[in-house]
Amino acid sequence: MHCLKTTFSNRVNIFGYSTGLHLIVELNESHFSKELLEWIERFGVKVYPVEDQTIEKGKHHNRIILGYGHLKNEEIKEGVTRLHKAIYNFKSRN
Repeated sequence: MHCLKTTFSNRVNIFGYSTGLHLIVELNESHFSKELLEWIERFGVKVYPVEDQTIEKGKHHNRIILGYGHLKNEEIKEGVTRLHKAIYNFKSRN
């Protein structure tokens, strides 16, 4: 996911890219609270918090699951741009 690295630079770690359908994105300095997740969805991007899927709670607040298997490259780039804009705007308003 070159566009994630380009957009978020050294603040992002990517896991599971080789699966081809989804990946886990870890964004340093982010906490995917319910409020932030709802805010992101307003920008037209649906993400899933890893925290909801794990047995060991409290360790994955900065990780989300992104599905991309059904998307074209341009749609992925647009989604990453929207995700970045949503997170930036959320942090700016607080």
